[in-house]
Amino acid sequence: MLQRALFQFREASRLAPTDLEYARAYAETFYGMPNPDWEEAQIAWQHYLELSTNRNFGYLQLARVSLKRHKKAEALSFLDKILDPSYFRIKEKLRKQAAAL
Repeated sequence: MLQRALFQFREASRLAPTDLEYARAYAETFYGMPNPDWEEAQIAWQHYLELSTNRNFGYLQLARVSLKRHKKAEALSFLDKILDPSYFRIKEKLRKQAAAL
């Protein structure tokens, strides 16, 4: 079922490459997948970031995916780009996860 959703969101995002909601839906689907392709998820979140004005949210998701890929320096780099103070708690939680890698 999730595999089908992933395929459908990927197709929707491909057919409407400037649609932010399709880009986000596709990227978010990876979080619910068993054994997701985190490299593909990274590409999906990069695409979302290119379309979005909410840069902080995009960087947060890229940091999460980088942690899943065990890319500590990359994750910390994305976290450093998050400037909105409302993300402080989740940012610190992800920093601790990075420190544990």
